[in-house]
Amino acid sequence: MAKQTNIPEDVVEGSYQHSDDPNHKYRALKLLNPTTHQSGDYTCEISSYFDEKRLRITLIVYVLPDEMTLSVEELPDGNISIVCISQPTYPEPFVKLYVEVYGEREAIQADRETVYDNNAYNTTLSVELPPEKLAPYGDVNIVCKMTIPNSNISLEESLHLGPEVEEEVVILADASTHKAVAVPGLSTAFTPHPLLPLLAVVWVWCLRSSSGKSF
Repeated sequence: MAKQTNIPEDVVEGSYQHSDDPNHKYRALKLLNPTTHQSGDYTCEISSYFDEKRLRITLIVYVLPDEMTLSVEELPDGNISIVCISQPTYPEPFVKLYVEVYGEREAIQADRETVYDNNAYNTTLSVELPPEKLAPYGDVNIVCKMTIPNSNISLEESLHLGPEVEEEVVILADASTHKAVAVPGLSTAFTPHPLLPLLAVVWVWCLRSSSGKSF
């Protein structure tokens, strides 16, 4: 016969029977309104005249955050401020920042602040990055990922960032290659017309004809 020990009566249902089979009747505990206080190691011990067995498992009663936010802001000095907040959570979560490009992620080293309050953890990650740190990536996603330890439970928030300085594309008519050349530092984008190479050839031909020369 199984016996429950060291567990307050308001935590488990003392009369709970898992099965009508006498050999399995007391093989389980029924927790009443479990809270984070019930997280921990639980041991099941079975003994008879011939042998004794003991098994221990770890129970995690987790709390998902009510608030998980990710913010990106440009500071007066030009740096990029990235802040991720996850609160309240239990147990203490793993929280990480990533820069994601084409599905590939690279971790961002950030300052971490954790406050334990009312049986839960409030976690904040923050970092300031100079613009040139993100510039080589071009269009990126900033990702904040929260994971509950020893579980497959995770939450994510992400924000898309694109380069603020665009390039003006100036079309140089080259009759041999018909390529567009980008000139940095300007702000207007231009898409070449399909007939542009033909017009360039006609324009060059007209100049040559007017000068009395031919191809």
